[in-house]
Amino acid sequence: MAYKKILQVFLLFFSSLVCAQSYYLDKNGVIREAKSQKEVSFWGVNYTLPFAHAYRMCKRLGVDPKEAIEQDVYHFARLGFNAYRIHIWDVEISDRKGNLIENEHLDLLDYLIYKLKERNIKIVYTPMAYWGNGYPEKDEKLPGFSSFWNKAEMSQSEEAIKAQENYLSQFVSHVNAYTGLKIQDDPDVVGFEINNEPVNPLDLSHTTAYVKRMVAAIRNQGCKKLVFYNVSHNFSNTQAFYDAGIDGGTFQWYPTGLVAGHSRKGNFLPTVDAYPIPFNDVNGFFNKAKVVYEFDPADITDSYLYPAIARTFRKTGFQWVTQFAYDPTFMAWANTEYQTHYLNLVYTPQKAISMKIASEVMKEIPRNTDFGSYPTDTILGHFKVSYDNKLSLLNSGEKFFYSNHTSAFPVNEELLREVAGFGNSSIITYPGTGAYFLDKLSDGVWRLEVMPDQVWIKDPFCKTSIKEKVASVLWNQWPMQIKLSDLGHDFVFWGLNEGNARTGISNNGTIQVCPGVYLLTRKGIKNNKWNANSKLGCIRLGEFAAPDANQKEFMVVHHPQEVVTSQKDYTVSVKVIGPEIPDSVFLLGYYEDFTFSIPMKTAGSYDFQTTIPAEKMKEGLLNYAIVVYKNRHSYTFPSCKEGDLRDWDFTGASMWSVRVEDTHKYITLYSGQFYDEAESFVIQGDKCKKEILWGEYPGILYTSVSAAFETSGGDLLLRHYVKPKLAGRKDKLELSKHLYVKLNEMVGIDSLSVGFITKDGFTYKKKIAAKKGIVVIPFVDLQLERTALLPRAYPAFLPAYFYPPKIEKAFDVNEVEFWEISTGIIRSPGCYKFEVESAWLQ
Repeated sequence: MAYKKILQVFLLFFSSLVCAQSYYLDKNGVIREAKSQKEVSFWGVNYTLPFAHAYRMCKRLGVDPKEAIEQDVYHFARLGFNAYRIHIWDVEISDRKGNLIENEHLDLLDYLIYKLKERNIKIVYTPMAYWGNGYPEKDEKLPGFSSFWNKAEMSQSEEAIKAQENYLSQFVSHVNAYTGLKIQDDPDVVGFEINNEPVNPLDLSHTTAYVKRMVAAIRNQGCKKLVFYNVSHNFSNTQAFYDAGIDGGTFQWYPTGLVAGHSRKGNFLPTVDAYPIPFNDVNGFFNKAKVVYEFDPADITDSYLYPAIARTFRKTGFQWVTQFAYDPTFMAWANTEYQTHYLNLVYTPQKAISMKIASEVMKEIPRNTDFGSYPTDTILGHFKVSYDNKLSLLNSGEKFFYSNHTSAFPVNEELLREVAGFGNSSIITYPGTGAYFLDKLSDGVWRLEVMPDQVWIKDPFCKTSIKEKVASVLWNQWPMQIKLSDLGHDFVFWGLNEGNARTGISNNGTIQVCPGVYLLTRKGIKNNKWNANSKLGCIRLGEFAAPDANQKEFMVVHHPQEVVTSQKDYTVSVKVIGPEIPDSVFLLGYYEDFTFSIPMKTAGSYDFQTTIPAEKMKEGLLNYAIVVYKNRHSYTFPSCKEGDLRDWDFTGASMWSVRVEDTHKYITLYSGQFYDEAESFVIQGDKCKKEILWGEYPGILYTSVSAAFETSGGDLLLRHYVKPKLAGRKDKLELSKHLYVKLNEMVGIDSLSVGFITKDGFTYKKKIAAKKGIVVIPFVDLQLERTALLPRAYPAFLPAYFYPPKIEKAFDVNEVEFWEISTGIIRSPGCYKFEVESAWLQ
């Protein structure tokens, strides 16, 4: 093994002498491969395990960080990533003068790069982050130069600038302990982004001089890699940046805002429709590269956005795109590293498959390709995204990838060589809740990889803690039917990964699988070539990386309807997870004057379902609990206690509650009780203020929304996600014809726009007079208008509104997702306020 490693390091070192400058920038600002002169594109992730919180959690949880890195980098390879970026916590590997400190953080970074290179993943370093290492905890006291100056001072203090020059020179000439290469000589390093989200003064000449000094510090050791600088922050300084000798500008995109504290709902395809750059006319812009150092549709659980984002990046001309940030698997069950971001193959399998599809978008779709505007741009060549189906899809001749159940058929099964998916398709039927991969090795021989099951047991974007899980991993056996003519109906299978001794013959294409890797061969095919050590691209066939099951007790995950209709059947669906499959599950229903018990039937994997018949659905408040039975033991939920709720000594009972209303009763959209759920926003004004005010007599609450505007052109809004309030009242929804809004006091406002946002992301509103009292708006008066893109995206120069295409699409109340009230354009500076008591349909 030692000889093998020495030989590998020698070969890497020798290759660096030949092709250290692997990429160059042509006169049109296009990054090209030096050897072939071909244009390149990169898609991947940020990943922070060598530093800060992730590093500390390794130590706290007793995890070997190198083993954790190996597992995650294997997953990067399975997802088709070819790019990695990191903003390095310089505070952990430097002193006040910028001297590089050789420590475990730097050693782990070296090891990570070594492993990335094995998978042919390229690297962009951001050597300086300019902040402490604490988040989400408190910062530690560290010796690095970032401990002594803040971001604004970094580009102005001469002592700080000299420390940065010293640090950058030492960093690029650092020799990786595992590859034997200087960073600047590593052929897999594409370049350097000087610093992470800097703060630069408005003195343009000073800014240009500072950036030039940073570029020189990188170059003075003979480094010829590409050098980038952030231009999406301080974009009033853009010309100063492009005058400083950089090779390209770096950009970010957080289209759904950051740190909502909950999962965001709604259709965000209009939000990611375009990425216009307002300073693309500055001198030098068009002969510089465009790089996305960070992006993410933060706080989103669905899996339809990544390919759409990749499409928009390609349209804008980006060649390097890296998501922020991939959660290390060993701690992803808690999502503590960055609460607002959540991406991991095991714990967010559908989002991971969507990322894999997006990586193909980046490779296949040429730079500057324009597929038009939403909604026509949801189909792009071999790719499709669907908000309705929460689906990303790639369906080309050789590849068939899907992030959710799909009814699509491969365009040509004879050409098919790679399947990756979640759920059911025309090729694979599988009730498990993990991702899977199916790769053709040769005629009649395929490799199957099945990940463990995953279930979110709480909203992953709420406040998190390393003491509490947001997701469970389960290892269970499920039937998988594979319908491939190349395999037939009675193919042979056997386990390849370590410890997997499963083997057998399929029955009508169906085998029983547990998480692991399997070799599948068509009946009559003799396999003399493929085994666990054979290579498929940059992976071994027998490789497999997955965490152990972590659900040691039974748990019921349930999201009840907010309100339903009396005298109508009510279907209750739950997920029951635990160390075993339960023997039975019952729903116990409670009204004030009677109780009832109904068995629940399995609806696939961990899903159980039952229907409460119409005669039991009385107007009032329905309370119910779920009891799980296993091996003569019972467990009641949501109390999360062992025992049956009906036992005489069962204590601390809690229940789910659903409001049951008469068919003819109005549908409540908004009232003061939903104050915490509604969000207020301001566009082009100071921070919006949302308050709850008590009315003239008990039971009356007003929601006050106010803001100060320094310039005209702003907008003040209150938006509330009402889809859950409509889902159980479909009968009344069909009969409703009017929107009612009860308003209170106004300040500075003459009119308001009131209406809805539908599942298409389109806004339908009517302008009304801003006056105290009840306003009645017939649905037929609602008109299609622009949609406010909220929350506001980062960077701040991106559009505030989406303007729908000129299409004739009438308002359909069945498609409503949000209720919204807004001021429209504020015409003059000043303070503005509106108060709303309630809104309902009738």
